Amino acid sequence: AIEQKVNRSELNDLTGRVANTESSIRQTVDRINLEVSKIPTEIGGRNLLKGTAEFKGWIKHDDKATLGYGYLNNKFIETASSAYSGYYLVSNGYLNIEQNTNYTISFWVFVKRKPLNCVVGFNKVAINNLDNIPLNRWTRVTKTFNSGSSSEDYTTNNVFYLIASDGEVLFSSPKLERGSIATDW
Repeated sequence: AIEQKVNRSELNDLTGRVANTESSIRQTVDRINLEVSKIPTEIGGRNLLKGTAEFKGWIKHDDKATLGYGYLNNKFIETASSAYSGYYLVSNGYLNIEQNTNYTISFWVFVKRKPLNCVVGFNKVAINNLDNIPLNRWTRVTKTFNSGSSSEDYTTNNVFYLIASDGEVLFSSPKLERGSIATDW
């Protein structure tokens, strides 16, 4: 009888440990499923901004910004110490921004001297500072946005801009693409 009590006690203990392990595994699986669901799955690929290799069709914001050549076989924009120097691209209707669709803007940036202000973006979607960008190293910057139910905010001007003030910043390979994953330029 004592032997049966010990075995029953061990069995109860084992059953409790199995239940705890099962619960722990279930929680881990739930956490993994939650994290996997956060991974973006919409891949675009095609650059909707035409003329980004040579910056054809881009307009100077002021005379302090210059075009350079040599990064990734692509031209780059360099801003100098002035108030909001840079370039912007005004498209002539070739961008087809769809409603309720994710889009991603991306570009490469090289910060020689931190600007006081920096505005990079597409119409009302802007990346307003480069505080987290390391100095003297090319860094890829991306931002995903949803066009919402009214695409008018993104189709009335069709402006992409690369502007900085009171610093020295290089911008290259700007891209606007459909989806939530930034692909190579």
